[in-house]
Amino acid sequence: FPSHDTFRVKFCDMALLGDLENPPLAAIRFFRNASGDTTGTNENCTVENVVIGRKFGTDTTTGGSADATPYAKVQNGILVDGTDGNNDEYVINNVQVHSASVAAINFNNTQSIWSSISNTLVNDSEVGVRVGCNLSLNNINTNRIRTADILGVRDTETWINAFNAENSTVFIRSQSGA
Repeated sequence: FPSHDTFRVKFCDMALLGDLENPPLAAIRFFRNASGDTTGTNENCTVENVVIGRKFGTDTTTGGSADATPYAKVQNGILVDGTDGNNDEYVINNVQVHSASVAAINFNNTQSIWSSISNTLVNDSEVGVRVGCNLSLNNINTNRIRTADILGVRDTETWINAFNAENSTVFIRSQSGA
């Protein structure tokens, strides 16, 4: 679902699947293009009660969890990006993201501010949360994250309250002035 130049959009109560062979760029993408959009922002948007990359009640293509093969991949579960990063005040709550080849939740070098992620599970992804904005992380669980559970990519502040990282490679990694 691409969403650009929006205000108070809410994605809720759904399962979004990708494709094993050709994973889409994102299950949900908030995009700001400075030259083409008119309002100038994606602001105060919510993603709630959403499962990305997995059908309800299944873990893998074989129906079990022993081989950890995903049902449907995406590159990014939730992606906030664009040429102008004026994307503010996101609320991500009660979300699961599975099998993201870039990042499960990706605030990609944006100028986004004042966002919150709560009660969220990230599983079997390259990066758990890519932090390009100031965030509050409350009750986050990650499992089988290959690069970093939290990857800071610019000058940001992140408040962490109750974060469980299982099978972690690196919990927090900072790069590019984060």
